[in-house]
Amino acid sequence: MAKSQERRSHLIADRFAKTTSSKRLIGHLAPPESKVVKSNRSLLGFLSHGKQGSSPCGKVFSFRMPTLWFADGHQSVAPVYLYRFDWGTPMLRLLRLDAAHATELPYVWGNLVAGPKDPTFKLGGLAAGTAVSERMRTRWLNFAATTEPSGPAGEPVWRRYRRDDRAALVIDAHDSVVDDLDRNLRMAWGSEVLNFR
Repeated sequence: MAKSQERRSHLIADRFAKTTSSKRLIGHLAPPESKVVKSNRSLLGFLSHGKQGSSPCGKVFSFRMPTLWFADGHQSVAPVYLYRFDWGTPMLRLLRLDAAHATELPYVWGNLVAGPKDPTFKLGGLAAGTAVSERMRTRWLNFAATTEPSGPAGEPVWRRYRRDDRAALVIDAHDSVVDDLDRNLRMAWGSEVLNFR
């Protein structure tokens, strides 16, 4: 992990500690970030996609591999647009949730704050989150209207997922389109599709 990221995480943790009644809460949230990252990289680094904190195996078995299997199969009969939502607010990163399953839904609907007690943006990030939401909503609306998920002017072109390049949109503070985003994961897994029959 880069020193600046580690320092930023510590600053966020300090800021959070000052807003709670108990500084001990930080110690109970998760082990030190350096231990989590070191453990994930040494044991399952190719599964973690560079994201920290959550269980890489759970994500892979439950979400990522089934998504890739579906995209690979479906792309031969209809257009497929694959994305990975990586944006996480400072609070979600502090809690080691980052971009967890379904955290993109409020951004798609433009409902970022669920009320005065919603902790999601208590450590900041609302302006950046609003920009992420606006880009996503533009893409989703354009897809619904034209079948092309084009973003605002100047944003990368989200290409269809095809076996020759396996293009995927990575949604974060700045969006990018990455070819074969999950290559290492697919190579490690092999061609076997997991099923429960």
